[in-house]
Amino acid sequence: MDSCMVYERRVRALDAGSASHAFVMPLGSCIEHQMLMRICVYEMQRAEPEMTEANWRKHFVDASHSEMNACSRLEVEMRSLSVDTALQNAESRLVKLLSEFNTILNA
Repeated sequence: MDSCMVYERRVRALDAGSASHAFVMPLGSCIEHQMLMRICVYEMQRAEPEMTEANWRKHFVDASHSEMNACSRLEVEMRSLSVDTALQNAESRLVKLLSEFNTILNA
């Protein structure tokens, strides 16, 4: 979000010094396309065309306010993850580890 604010400040400065107006890009076009698709699908759970400028602004403002308690709890619980070497199959080890990981994330 800081880079967007810097961008807006530069545009305003350009506008103030001349008779012409600089074009301000929408937030959605400032994001690399594959990252935009991931955010839409996994975080916003919407199709890309459904996203409005207000949705993007809210997403980035909300993302700038981190929940330190949740992050520290997650960090502590992630340290408890380990691979179960009692299982013979490597795929079974990985599936169990991923299952425990998802349980911690969804808690």
